[in-house]
Amino acid sequence: LAAASWTPAEIDHLIVASCTGVDCPGLDVRIAESLGMSSYLRRATIVGMGCQALLPSLYQAGNTVQVRPEARVLVLTLELCTLHFQHGRTLKNMLGSALFADGASAVVIGNGNRPGPQLLDSMTFSDYESQDEMAFHPGDTGYQIVLTGKIPKLVGARIGYLMDRFLGPHGLQVEDINHWVVHPGGMAILDQVQQQLELPEPALDHSRAVLRQYGNMSSATLLFVLQRTIEQSRPVAGDYGILLGFGPGLTIELGLLRW
Repeated sequence: LAAASWTPAEIDHLIVASCTGVDCPGLDVRIAESLGMSSYLRRATIVGMGCQALLPSLYQAGNTVQVRPEARVLVLTLELCTLHFQHGRTLKNMLGSALFADGASAVVIGNGNRPGPQLLDSMTFSDYESQDEMAFHPGDTGYQIVLTGKIPKLVGARIGYLMDRFLGPHGLQVEDINHWVVHPGGMAILDQVQQQLELPEPALDHSRAVLRQYGNMSSATLLFVLQRTIEQSRPVAGDYGILLGFGPGLTIELGLLRW
């Protein structure tokens, strides 16, 4: 909010995404009250979408601004994965504990004159036959993670076709993309994306750095990669970027950015 020179009271719409907890009233109400936001604030929550939830949140924010051009939208992702630490010497427990971490990130969306990327287009693909390969089920001891070794190859088998289908209507190819903002769901997933799209070696450095430093913070992670891209790669006007998220379903989310 400070970076956008907006106060909490100036926000018209609050969107909160999380898959690590459900309450009623939810986080959106608690946060709005604690920040002194308007009582007429429009609110929405995106629950249970896992790592890809940032992009659906951005879609909704973008739709809001299109319908109400004067609207100012705040998107918050908040994930507390360590609440669901599972005891037991099983491989899925060890993988979940080693990979997932706590994190929060936020972004503001509006029709202002401030510099920043525009979300030009988006696409969602869900492979319903693979939904059991990645899951996060509630149980008596918290949420139990399900991750199979097939996920990286499933992503790799689809990413080339999806990217061509997504970029084609814009007259773009993979080679035209200047910045890759890819969710670091795991090192093997990043390797598959890089290999299948034949990206240059440094293309996913920001994703790898965020994974190394913070872990997989579910839906909060992608904005960490975007922030690092903006601060270190310094996109210039006219640059294109891709937002790429993965989540249960098996779902792949794509977003096209332009600075």
